Amino acid sequence: MTTPNYFVTRIHFTLLLLPFLLFACASPEESGSNLTPTPSQSIFNYIVEITDTDTEKPIPNAEAVITIEAEQIDIQQSDVRGRVVFTIETSRANQSAHLIVAAEGYREETFNIALQDGGPIERVELTRLAPRSTPTESAVAPTATSTPNQETPTAMSTAMVTPSPTVTPTDTATPMVPTNTASPTPTATKTSTETLTPTPTKTATPLTPTPIPTPTAPTNSLLAIPVVYNYGTKVYLTGFNGQGINGPNPVSVDAQQPMFSRTGESIMVKATINGVIGLFKLTATGFNPEIVIRRGSAEWPVLSPNGETVMFVESTLDYRLHKRLPDPSLEDGKIEEVSLNGFPIFAKNLLWSVDNRLVFQGCAVWLGQPSKCGTWITNANNLAPKRIIEGNDALPMSIKRNLLAYMLREPNKDWDIYLTSIDGGEALNLTDNDFEDGLPAISPDGDTVAYISNESGNWGLWTVDIHGQNKQFWFNIDPSRGTFDTDQWGKERMSWR
Repeated sequence: MTTPNYFVTRIHFTLLLLPFLLFACASPEESGSNLTPTPSQSIFNYIVEITDTDTEKPIPNAEAVITIEAEQIDIQQSDVRGRVVFTIETSRANQSAHLIVAAEGYREETFNIALQDGGPIERVELTRLAPRSTPTESAVAPTATSTPNQETPTAMSTAMVTPSPTVTPTDTATPMVPTNTASPTPTATKTSTETLTPTPTKTATPLTPTPIPTPTAPTNSLLAIPVVYNYGTKVYLTGFNGQGINGPNPVSVDAQQPMFSRTGESIMVKATINGVIGLFKLTATGFNPEIVIRRGSAEWPVLSPNGETVMFVESTLDYRLHKRLPDPSLEDGKIEEVSLNGFPIFAKNLLWSVDNRLVFQGCAVWLGQPSKCGTWITNANNLAPKRIIEGNDALPMSIKRNLLAYMLREPNKDWDIYLTSIDGGEALNLTDNDFEDGLPAISPDGDTVAYISNESGNWGLWTVDIHGQNKQFWFNIDPSRGTFDTDQWGKERMSWR
């Protein structure tokens, strides 16, 4: 019997559809389906897994931020498995970005990454913060704040190379207080009438307060100290043991106006390196200089919190404020003059806080009031300067945790260091004495202020807490390594990370 043509056609059509039907019925694993969006989609998930360096276990509810060309990418999801998920546009695949990761009790880290469309999970590790050390136990405990806070700075990356042995604490720094303990007065000790001197058994030392303990250098701390050297300037990078400036192998660069980045991985300076004058970005150990601004008149460089934009002033233009934006098509980036209400902003002693606020000294030309001078603060993205200190005498030097440290020298008097809240309030004189005290730098944790003083009879490094208590001497600076000119302090600053 002859098969009708429509049956043959139907069989052929069924055979043609069979592979597609089998593919449609296949399991997700067999068909290649997964949770990662395909490249044809407009977005993809970028997953970061955050673990503990020591235990290699996930850190629950850790936080992360990705910035691409100064634009922040929002978190899509964060979970107890230590994973953070970002939704990224496919057009940004393989772009360079900054990944900032943080968790309670851990040191904040910053990583440079390349976003991969559908790539593997990015795994990063955080290091747990060291516990605060406590003073040696005694009958009468010393004040808990008698030494600078020893907590490791939270903004420093573990990948950073710290100066060789110079950061290692030593016993060379001793407190500038008498080491002997005053014996109790005779009236305070029960003795016989035949003698007025207490016997040795009556003068047990536990009955008297213990002197300030020998200081222990804050772990991983690094100071950038500017000095006058011969006919120029030099910046030394040292820990609190002073070996980076006084030791046999000092770490220095011919520069001035140092300022560490938010992460502490790099430092901005004004310098002349290899015959080039301008603003440079160095590693935190003072090496691998990268020219940022090729202008000899550029001063007071500061980096934005994400490390991509540089603010500076031009001394030949009456210290007009400028900014440098990253631009791959231009060798030196895109440089613009900053103005407000059609007027330039004249600024000195420029600072940039981690919460994106600018602090500077200047006069309100932008308000048409050039005689209204002082220290100003403004959001870097929405300029609206507010005066927080009146007059030109105060020189802002360091800003941390809403606290501003500045220098002030009254007529015919010495330099002193003051601390004030940038949100308003009375200023506190931290060094109310007859010595020259200057170049204050607030610690990364915001609890202590380091400064230079001649109180010991020589120029040296000192610290004091933010309440003006627990003043501590650390070391004198070898005069052969440099000195200080107080008349030039208004053109310098010290930085601490």
